[in-house]
Amino acid sequence: MSAPGVLLLPGWGTGPELLAPLAPRSAAGVVSPRWDAARSADALAPLALEAAAGAPGDGLVVVAWSLGAMVALEALPALAGRVRALLLVAPCLSFTAGWPRRVLERMRRRCADDPAATLAAFAGALLAPGEAGPPLIRARADQPVAALQAGLDYLATRALAPPAAPPGCAVRVIHGGAVEKMNSRARFRSHSTASASPQATAPWLA
Repeated sequence: MSAPGVLLLPGWGTGPELLAPLAPRSAAGVVSPRWDAARSADALAPLALEAAAGAPGDGLVVVAWSLGAMVALEALPALAGRVRALLLVAPCLSFTAGWPRRVLERMRRRCADDPAATLAAFAGALLAPGEAGPPLIRARADQPVAALQAGLDYLATRALAPPAAPPGCAVRVIHGGAVEKMNSRARFRSHSTASASPQATAPWLA
């Protein structure tokens, strides 16, 4: 079996460079959607599928974080025949089950007024207590306000059904320091959790 391609699905306000170190070194190639092209919440899953269609190799490894992990779960039924491994960092089925919707609405308003400051505050908030140095997350200040708002709308409105793991697909779901491995018969459990930095959990994905 030849090497698979890799689909990177970043979290809100970030780009694929954040997840790139987690891609298998033997991958046939790496693709990622253009979140900055989104103008509505409904555009995110189609953008992910469009990117996946261009992935080279035999099968697909999906690496996704936070918002991207939710999109991965939504798109999974359309990708199930190709996915060989699914690596999800801080996924959930409903973001507002763990975060008040008013937080997202406030971020949306602030994003319209000052997107750079909103992204910087978001990046800084992802540092765990006691962590020093620059933020682990490098927010993408070049993303259009409409695209950032589309991502926030997605987080505010999506409530996903638990999909079945594709047969023969290795699945790893990571929340903080806990690793949950699933076989092909397992089903995803609903989690309500704040996002965690994929760089902080990278050793679990190695």
